[in-house]
Amino acid sequence: MMKTENYSPLDPITSIMLGAPGTEALMCLTIPPEISLFEANASGNVSVADARKDHERMQGELEREGIEVFNMREIIAQVLAERANHPYHSREDLLNELMCRAEFLLNKYKMPVSLGFVRQELEELLDMDIKQMGLEAAIAINAALTNVIGIDGKPKNFDPKNPPAGNFLFWRDTNHIIGGHMGVHRMFYSIRDQEVAFAKLGFDALGLVYHQLDLKGGKNNSIEGGDILPMELGKQLYALIGKAERTSWGGVQAWFKLHEHEFSQSGAGLIPAIVEGPHSGTQDQMHLDTFSQQVAPGAIIHCGEITKRRNFSILMRRRGEIIKVKPENLKDGTYAEWIESQADHIYDMTQEEQLNYAPNVLVSGDGSEGTTVFITRDGTPAVTSFIRKHATSVVLLKMNDLTKFYGGAHCATSEMR
Repeated sequence: MMKTENYSPLDPITSIMLGAPGTEALMCLTIPPEISLFEANASGNVSVADARKDHERMQGELEREGIEVFNMREIIAQVLAERANHPYHSREDLLNELMCRAEFLLNKYKMPVSLGFVRQELEELLDMDIKQMGLEAAIAINAALTNVIGIDGKPKNFDPKNPPAGNFLFWRDTNHIIGGHMGVHRMFYSIRDQEVAFAKLGFDALGLVYHQLDLKGGKNNSIEGGDILPMELGKQLYALIGKAERTSWGGVQAWFKLHEHEFSQSGAGLIPAIVEGPHSGTQDQMHLDTFSQQVAPGAIIHCGEITKRRNFSILMRRRGEIIKVKPENLKDGTYAEWIESQADHIYDMTQEEQLNYAPNVLVSGDGSEGTTVFITRDGTPAVTSFIRKHATSVVLLKMNDLTKFYGGAHCATSEMR
């Protein structure tokens, strides 16, 4: 079994899990974003094949930096191929089924995507997977992610009233690693339950030790990985969790209980903290990693327009209850105020920079004082300049098309240190 750790962004990343977009992302373009959960600007003739090439470039950059990459799409595909019990035995069998579904969905929802474009992209994406992992595995993973077959390898009925056209492999949200434990989640939208089930198949195949979070108290209790950030400031380790649109108080409690043996308010261990914000209307800022990140020792980038509206508290247990306590040195108790009190170097970005994925970066330390920062794309030169000043090196990923489906570099990955 393989143990996972993630104490600090100043520690080096040894391994990363990721999964490229494929036919499931394309099928989701045939339905409205409120159903598919993709961004609104992903609709129209956006090329998933080009996004796939962005992803492959990102994977290559990570590997060049000496990071081991686990391609979870391929790992899960091999597991699914072994249990396959369905009638789709050729590329054409699956392609015909997906085209029938795409035509039905386009007629139903009138999305601005042509059927000819769908066929062209489906063929290219299927061929990419066939070349990479072989025919049987490629059919299995694409059929499963588009809900043509289930995790058991058997056919699934297409439900026109509830058409989840695709369950995408979005690694950050299915899990988190804080301290020495990995937690696996129940996410906010039930359509993503299957995404977590796919993730478990991959974790089991890798021999990863993980813990299913104990989310008692109803189906509305949820937790998503983008809401969880480790930080190390002034030699003190922090574990931050956001509570807003996608992570509930029940999720916070389950997270606290999983890691409680490593938590400490005295400073001897990880200090757990909660960042709380609005519970609706935050699609572009729903997770902590979409508006704040530590990028180097003592250096944090954040969007003050958002962090000034989020409350910051330390979590602790008193008389058996998990409670929130505002730090004594904070007057207003905002996340922005805490950042200003802890960091030596701060970049307060504009909302425009935040929306352009400026804080959505991946950070790997060198075990001492330096960091390598993987930047999503080059649309925020002032933020990049700040990072270059404080980090040891910067790697530009050029994730232009990929952001429309998977968000930024942090969203699209899940790291082990």
